[in-house]
Amino acid sequence: MGHTSGDWVLSFHLTKRNQIYYFRIRILQDPTSDFPTKDVKKSLRTKDRAAAKLQCSHRETKFRLCRTMWTMQS
Repeated sequence: MGHTSGDWVLSFHLTKRNQIYYFRIRILQDPTSDFPTKDVKKSLRTKDRAAAKLQCSHRETKFRLCRTMWTMQS
């Protein structure tokens, strides 16, 4: 999954390591000078792919909302 919006280019990924799924966001372009990191990873604490996909979708939505609020304040 990927998305381009304004100055931000984001890439959302669902990955699996040691049988556990992880949600990963890569911030590919600025504002990395304002944002503390270029890469965010979070364990979804599940081995079930369907549950991981659902959680990934929810986290992507939350991140997009936070990003929108962040850019509105700038």
